[in-house]
Amino acid sequence: MSAPAAQRRVRPHELGCQHQKLIRFGRRVLIASLGVLIWCLAFRMLIYARLPIGPGDPYGIADMLEWFFGMTLVLLAGLCFALGAFLVLRRSLGSLRFGLLLLVVGGAAPVLYGWLHPYAARLAL
Repeated sequence: MSAPAAQRRVRPHELGCQHQKLIRFGRRVLIASLGVLIWCLAFRMLIYARLPIGPGDPYGIADMLEWFFGMTLVLLAGLCFALGAFLVLRRSLGSLRFGLLLLVVGGAAPVLYGWLHPYAARLAL
């Protein structure tokens, strides 16, 4: 006797093709968000101090690169959060846990970056 449809766990191969593509895209965005977070902190710790600032300039190339990496992180985290919200709202598709993971990572990545940024600068090698 099989479990009722509402209680039965949906396996990935049972989902529709569009939903599988959405999950794959979500995995890529999740990995990219975490990768950019690690890259931003590593850049601040290892490379930022070595890039020069021109005489009389208020900021240098390192500041512009850091801004670009930070904006990339914010955009990827926002995409991760939006995708997670969509998957949580469509929980009938069997992806509630993954949607929650995307929500947490999308919300926490910029906050972690802002919190760890000063510490990465202090630990500059």
